[in-house]
Amino acid sequence: MSFPPHEVYSKCLLGAHGYPLWTPQLKTQLRESYQLEGLKIGDVGIISPNNGGFDVLFNITLPCDEQPYPELVREGFTPVTLNRERDFDTQPDAVTPHDVIPSASMELISREVHSSDQQPSRADYEFSLSMEDGAVLILPEGAESCDLANEKMFLGEAIRHGVGWYECATEEAGRLISNDSLYLITGFHKACSWSLGAADRSGSNLQNRRSVKFKVGQIHQDNVTARAYLWAATHGFTGRLGPTYPYGIPNYIRDERLRRGMNQTVFVRGFRITVNKILFLKTVSVKTRQGTFFGFGSYVDNLIWGRPSEATPSSGTEGATDNEVEQDFSGNYGRIYMDKHMAIDRVPDVSQVRLSVSVIHGMCCDSLSHIVFPSWRLDQSIFAEEGASCNGCDHT
Repeated sequence: MSFPPHEVYSKCLLGAHGYPLWTPQLKTQLRESYQLEGLKIGDVGIISPNNGGFDVLFNITLPCDEQPYPELVREGFTPVTLNRERDFDTQPDAVTPHDVIPSASMELISREVHSSDQQPSRADYEFSLSMEDGAVLILPEGAESCDLANEKMFLGEAIRHGVGWYECATEEAGRLISNDSLYLITGFHKACSWSLGAADRSGSNLQNRRSVKFKVGQIHQDNVTARAYLWAATHGFTGRLGPTYPYGIPNYIRDERLRRGMNQTVFVRGFRITVNKILFLKTVSVKTRQGTFFGFGSYVDNLIWGRPSEATPSSGTEGATDNEVEQDFSGNYGRIYMDKHMAIDRVPDVSQVRLSVSVIHGMCCDSLSHIVFPSWRLDQSIFAEEGASCNGCDHT
């Protein structure tokens, strides 16, 4: 049985870096300020079941006029005030340029750099898939990380307002979600550009390893030297490059701020908020003529915990009161809050991660400029003479 590429990617790369987003780029319908910066600490939203991106609804730290959707902000909302120097832990070089982040099943078997006076600089990566599925993320320009140090403040907001956030998501925003779908972002990794892919060999002969290649090349256009990228693989691999722009409009021309900013969110970390099922059905169910529709189940829950939401607190919890709390901060992962109304978990809970993820540090093409052409058409023209096959790749 084959799974959508974004599900394979998330399952295979889920690890200490956070939840891996198949779509790091925010949707273009969002206001420009959000596209320029990308996801923010304090964003509340869901993992999109359609494209594996983060569907942000609102931010608990921003005033109404800076919200992604001001119309979703309820009357009486007061933003949380943060001190960037005191409350944020930022690492500008969390991932160095050309680092490779593969799943345990995606082995880097070769990496070559080609450079001479006669030929432009190039680099070739080759991976071997040893299991049924695998995933890989390459960050040509590295990535920065930012995490909230003052998590206690956000935890309190989630406890006080979590049920109201579900009401906002289902009623005002119209999202058909389950009772364990909302996330509050407390950290992320962001990059300027990214190249990622997922392989699914379900039903194929696992005795034969399959090869996946990633190429970095150089192009000259209008007196500008730029990088270009290409995934080359056999059937069963889906590769993506980004950020994407309309074909024919190079991103260095389209918007310099968008291109150079670290606004592509490749990993998110945060709190997953689960509300009591009965409370959820009472407050956020959608009434229809035929009856009551209770929303979709969460494939993310299956992904992270490997089972349906058994941990959802029951409304019949004996002896529980609104003020009773069970907390466990041991290891800094997993369940951190539970009462009879809701539970809050860290995402990811690395104790439940089934595949290890490590970083392979890169070294290639230092002589190239930092301009990126993500267009696969340009990539094809660059590498055409090498006969690289793109069968099975999704260049979007």
